[in-house]
Amino acid sequence: MEWFEPVGTRALTSPLDIVCKRVALLENGIGQILLIANIMEIQVHAVMRYAIWNNKGGVGKTFLSFVLSTEYANKHPGSHVIVADLCPQANLSEIILGGSEKGSDRLENLIVEKKTIGSYFDSRVGSPHAPSNRETDFLIHARDFN
Repeated sequence: MEWFEPVGTRALTSPLDIVCKRVALLENGIGQILLIANIMEIQVHAVMRYAIWNNKGGVGKTFLSFVLSTEYANKHPGSHVIVADLCPQANLSEIILGGSEKGSDRLENLIVEKKTIGSYFDSRVGSPHAPSNRETDFLIHARDFN
């Protein structure tokens, strides 16, 4: 098994880094993308990015994405963690938005308000190369819901 080395990253220093590095090795397919952005620690000069991706269902992509993102956020309270749920089922989004019926209802409202990643892509279809300056309009703060 080869190790995946994200571009511009620092050396592995914690168990979380090692888990994230191993997770990134899953084979290609439909799944969630976990993007960990260490924005507040300017001296690091690198944004950490991890993708969790696999063709097979039921292998723990959603659970792992949720645990890794929340644990990183808990251990690095001064950092921003961005989780992009690209799975059509949107289970990770529902969990982050409160889980069960509450998360499902909140996700439905965001779909109606056109504040999802799908809405972002829809807004870019007409002019995909032009700057939109609206990217942050599609970011949802989990602390507002959960």
